[in-house]
Amino acid sequence: MKKFTLAVVLDNFDKMEDVEQLLWNFHEMMQKLPRFGLILVSTSKFELMDMVGERLYSRLRPDVLEFRPYSADRLREILSSRIVEAYGKLIADSNALQQIAEFVEANGGSARYALKVLADGIEEAERAEARKITIEVVKRVLEQERKNLILSELHELREEAPREFEILKVITELSAEGEDVYTGLVEEAAKKKGLQVCRRSLEYYLSDLERRAFVKLKDIRIGKGHSTGIELSIAKEML
Repeated sequence: MKKFTLAVVLDNFDKMEDVEQLLWNFHEMMQKLPRFGLILVSTSKFELMDMVGERLYSRLRPDVLEFRPYSADRLREILSSRIVEAYGKLIADSNALQQIAEFVEANGGSARYALKVLADGIEEAERAEARKITIEVVKRVLEQERKNLILSELHELREEAPREFEILKVITELSAEGEDVYTGLVEEAAKKKGLQVCRRSLEYYLSDLERRAFVKLKDIRIGKGHSTGIELSIAKEML
């Protein structure tokens, strides 16, 4: 057993199911195999450490290969190269590829994600009987992709922060009534629904909802005082 070294490399391990149990299994193997090495591939060492947890990370002592997200220019090169490799010529407008690349750069910079959006563009072009991937085709694909990202973010919010999700629903309902929505109004409507949320927690929720691009906040005047105005940034039908 001492004559060989076993190295395990995990890429995209954060997408695996029961990853924590898998890593603990590797920890058990380390106790039996003195020459065992674990390499984790990630775009962010800090996010990786946060996901694994300090206790498990310190026991595993993995080597981390950190790959920074791709820039839009590099993503456009990858997309162009893949199209030419598959079709023998560039069947996409350069501006269309640039839009895909910039969109993906703003949403993580993953080459795999860029290729997925490109594949959606090819399918959309085929449905439209277009000879190439045009700006119009890409606009439709990206519009749907933005909706998918929002829906995914909403699902994550509902699972991880249910009370904050309920506050967002209150804001949505008030917006649907055509009222000017502000902090005091949301607080009052939340209490009517049985949501006991203090002002400090409400302010935190609103700040986080703005960070997630679900709402926009601005200072407004209410009577002789001031409050925080709240504008819904997503379609009401999404909730």
